[in-house]
Amino acid sequence: MRKEGECLRLYRWMDWLFDPPPKELRKRRDPAGVKLYYQAQEEGYKRYKHLCYRHLILKSLLAFSLGLVLSFLIQSF
Repeated sequence: MRKEGECLRLYRWMDWLFDPPPKELRKRRDPAGVKLYYQAQEEGYKRYKHLCYRHLILKSLLAFSLGLVLSFLIQSF
């Protein structure tokens, strides 16, 4: 079983390999800037997911309400 530190090291290495920070941060070798860069990316992704779920819920509510109206109209005739 891997320890938590080993997994974090692996994730940091994968981030560095597949999603490197911009060149300005790499040239300065600023660990705080790199950490802030990845935190900003995570926040942006969370915001994106929140928007996707919000749109999904709005579409579902719209379809449900239109279905209720349509069923009421069909039953009334």
